[in-house]
Amino acid sequence: MDRIKNKVWILSLVLLMLSLLAGCTNNSTITEAKKRVIKVGVSPNTKIIVDAAVPVMKEKGYTIETTVFDDFVQPNTALSEGNIDCNLYQHKPYMNAANESQSTDLVFINKIVLGTCGLYSNKYDSIDKLPENGRIAIFQDASNQDRLLRLLEKGGLIKLQEKEGLYTLLDIAENPKNFEFVTMDINQLVTGLDELDACCEGDPSLFLASTTPKFELLKEDSNDDFVLSFSVGLVANPRDAESQWIEDFVESFKEQDTKDAIMENFGGAYTPVAEK
Repeated sequence: MDRIKNKVWILSLVLLMLSLLAGCTNNSTITEAKKRVIKVGVSPNTKIIVDAAVPVMKEKGYTIETTVFDDFVQPNTALSEGNIDCNLYQHKPYMNAANESQSTDLVFINKIVLGTCGLYSNKYDSIDKLPENGRIAIFQDASNQDRLLRLLEKGGLIKLQEKEGLYTLLDIAENPKNFEFVTMDINQLVTGLDELDACCEGDPSLFLASTTPKFELLKEDSNDDFVLSFSVGLVANPRDAESQWIEDFVESFKEQDTKDAIMENFGGAYTPVAEK
């Protein structure tokens, strides 16, 4: 009788172990299946960039689902809360500032594209002709404001005081023509072309707005290391930084077909810079 009980007990144990093993296999399969669908947060600008990589990712067995956000805060919030898997709309300086202000720990995975910025005008064909007390539109967010203030200093319009960290309008030490700087959201800056004397703006935004300024007064050098640090890249949570799907996604932007599609779809306003 005891031998029968032992056999029954052993059989029950084996069945239990097989059941647990099957459960683990199913969970693993489900997890792997979920990784084949990548949810990406984008801006109206960068949706075109992600779309260019879709054919390559499809060949790799992935489905890309994009969510377009109209502001520059929600994509990082959605990512940190796990509602999306990654986002592509910001450069590393902006992400660092956002991490600090929002107490998040998002990581910059890889540079993908560079969109240069400049100072443009529909009224004056050179910086020398900008009037006394002229009004100039400039980025509102900290990282891009720092970026454009450095360009304006390089062009001789202002002089900044020496300091560490990001420059703000408060750090202008010399302003010979007493320019008034009007801060605007990145999506509104293009309106400054008609309303103000000059406007700081990024080439991708001008392209999407189908706007060609009459005069280019200053322009960033795309080969400058400081400018390249503002390349838009892929951002994810730390737990996914070395995952296979994120590696495959980055690799898709290095494919020539993807690069060609980006150049064609954006008319050169964005330049592919995915690092080898």
